Amino acid sequence: MIAPRSVPVPDLPSRLHASEDAWFDHPWCRAAQTAGLAAWRYDVVADRLVWSEALHAALGYPALPSTPTIRWWMSRVHPDDVASVARAYDAASAHALDGWAVPYRLRRSDGSYAAVTDFGTAVRDDSGELVGLMGYLSFR
Repeated sequence: MIAPRSVPVPDLPSRLHASEDAWFDHPWCRAAQTAGLAAWRYDVVADRLVWSEALHAALGYPALPSTPTIRWWMSRVHPDDVASVARAYDAASAHALDGWAVPYRLRRSDGSYAAVTDFGTAVRDDSGELVGLMGYLSFR
């Protein structure tokens, strides 16, 4: 795992629950997409995972009628990489890690794997409780 750097963004908890259009229109998301990164966010409470059109295009998954869960996402991580990805997410949930950068392979819709680096951060409410995860995927 690459050493993380955490950048505070004051409105992240409220942005996490914003509509998809409002969230993906945030300047951080627009800048990331301009740089060729694919944005994603996960609402822990609702078990709701959404991602930008860039990620749909890169992986070949159409926009889905129902929102995939984190289990759906993890089922697409290469079996040899599941443990390192789960460790990063578990550490964020346990307050041991606020941000991460973890390389892994993610299955495309055609069954092949894309090499990605997942840059993520934990999103906490005012009391410090984890309410979500959000980040960007870089395709290597």
